[in-house]
Amino acid sequence: MKRLLFLLAAAAFLSACSHRADLIRRVSEGDPIAQYEYGRCLLTGQRGVKKDPARAVGFLRPAAEGGYASAQAVLALCYERGLGTEVSLSEARRWYAAAAEQGNLSACRELLRLELAAKHPKEASRYLFRLAEHENPAAQLVLGKLCLKGALGEEHRADGIRYVRYAAMQGDREACLLMAECYENGQGGLPRNSALAQGWRSNAEE
Repeated sequence: MKRLLFLLAAAAFLSACSHRADLIRRVSEGDPIAQYEYGRCLLTGQRGVKKDPARAVGFLRPAAEGGYASAQAVLALCYERGLGTEVSLSEARRWYAAAAEQGNLSACRELLRLELAAKHPKEASRYLFRLAEHENPAAQLVLGKLCLKGALGEEHRADGIRYVRYAAMQGDREACLLMAECYENGQGGLPRNSALAQGWRSNAEE
């Protein structure tokens, strides 16, 4: 049994070494995916690579500049948190936005968080709409509430109840309660309807 465990451990070690050697070869050839993967290893200290955030940024940057969305999102995180580089929210926003424009949902979420924290609802709305289209109930609820309040302009006010309903239909409790309130008070373009209001309250309690 001990010999078997030793052989398995040795095989795993050799496999890891082989993977790392292949990764380094691909990095030297300028492969942006390899640059991203090696940068992540340096950032986290995984796969037997010594943790070195400053070197990580050196590999993530060319991959990001080459248009690789995952690298752009991680480089943005480095700028936001000061991992291997100086803190720069403007650079963090720039790289999150570059990744978000390619459909990277993680970057959309992070950029949304930054814009909402900075009280820039109209900037945030671009990423909220993208997340909402991917059936993210949290984004749908926030987007619906902003629309209902008129924070995104009168042209989007009528969209509010639609997004709140989407979130409620996915089981979001707060969205269910907001639907109940809108039916109870006739808000968001909905008619007063006590039965439907009670129905949404019941959904919230399930």
